[in-house]
Amino acid sequence: MLAPGVTALVALKEGGLVGAVQVLGDGQINWVIGTLIVAPSYRSQGIGRRLIAESFIATGAKRLDLLTENDGPAFYRQLPGREMAGFRLYPQNP
Repeated sequence: MLAPGVTALVALKEGGLVGAVQVLGDGQINWVIGTLIVAPSYRSQGIGRRLIAESFIATGAKRLDLLTENDGPAFYRQLPGREMAGFRLYPQNP
């Protein structure tokens, strides 16, 4: 979370951690959301949207790329952006 090129933000509510985002970037062109998580009982309250908005401010990014699965696509489709195909590659077994 503290490595060069990493921006991490948290959402606190009622004294507790309810969400977090980790953005990885080169400081110029490429920025990727590595992690965005909101506690289940705090979802649909705008916390994820706010974390993304604050990520743009904190990094100065013009765009954020990400990979998602499970119920993530439904959330991201509500935001301004473009859906793209992605891949997750694994090493070949020798």
